[in-house]
Amino acid sequence: MVGQPGSLAPQIGTYEDLVMRRELAGKEFAAATAALTSAQQDSQRQKLYLERVVRPNTPDKAIEPKRLIMLLTIFLSLLMAYGLGWLVYAGVREHRQT
Repeated sequence: MVGQPGSLAPQIGTYEDLVMRRELAGKEFAAATAALTSAQQDSQRQKLYLERVVRPNTPDKAIEPKRLIMLLTIFLSLLMAYGLGWLVYAGVREHRQT
């Protein structure tokens, strides 16, 4: 039976190779399915952060920064500092003359 043509001995090796490939393919399929499920769950979890609560809109009128008021404040502060410096200098000059 073993050495005769048409025996099953040479086909058993081929069959076992096919069985091993089928088991390996089944394991790869299970791993790919688990990865797909994990990716879908991660996508659903991230989608929760991307949902719009309120539509974005542009403001009608800017309320900050108030540039004109800031410029006037700086100008008046510098003018007062200049006036104070001028008064100190005039006092020193007058004190030196006497």
